[in-house]
Amino acid sequence: MPGTRIPFGLKSSRVRGGQRNPEALNRYRIANAFAGNIFKGDAVALNTANGTVTQVSGTGAAATNRALGVFMGCTYTDPVTRRPLWSNMYIAGVSSADGQPLALVIDNPDQTFVIQADASISVGDIGLNFDLSLAQGSSFSQQSGFLLRAASRTPGAALLRLVDIYDVPGNALAPDTSVTDAFPFVEVQWNQHRTSFVSAA
Repeated sequence: MPGTRIPFGLKSSRVRGGQRNPEALNRYRIANAFAGNIFKGDAVALNTANGTVTQVSGTGAAATNRALGVFMGCTYTDPVTRRPLWSNMYIAGVSSADGQPLALVIDNPDQTFVIQADASISVGDIGLNFDLSLAQGSSFSQQSGFLLRAASRTPGAALLRLVDIYDVPGNALAPDTSVTDAFPFVEVQWNQHRTSFVSAA
């Protein structure tokens, strides 16, 4: 049973409706010398002012704004060696010699993801909506520190929708709402993906 917080952000699971799951990545721009870290597994949003990606943000510790997808790494040209490099995270302040770091993002709005919750979740929560709990990732593993924010459960607007308790050994499948793990792995889908809105703002 997951009794320890071991955040890894959002990990690709499947595509809704039984579609083929290519886990396709699409390229998006990162502002050159952008001041923030972006880790593998972080949910990212699109800055409509300049067309670049950033981590999702929100009020307090909860990520609530519209998501573009999940960051899986980036490429840039080393300013000293002029060699193209790949990294699982974008390190704050990195400047690309060609002036354009590129993020690789899983941006399919029908993609589902596995994420760890920051507190107990039960089958009674399936179908409800949740925000992300924001946290810095690990510069050593380059993995996201994002978790599902259990206390944000709501039938109203929120970034993610709970699809199910993730069916994996060691992760309890609660037969009723009284049986829960401390920090369960759950499957989620986008509830507030950028493509779900008519307005671009």
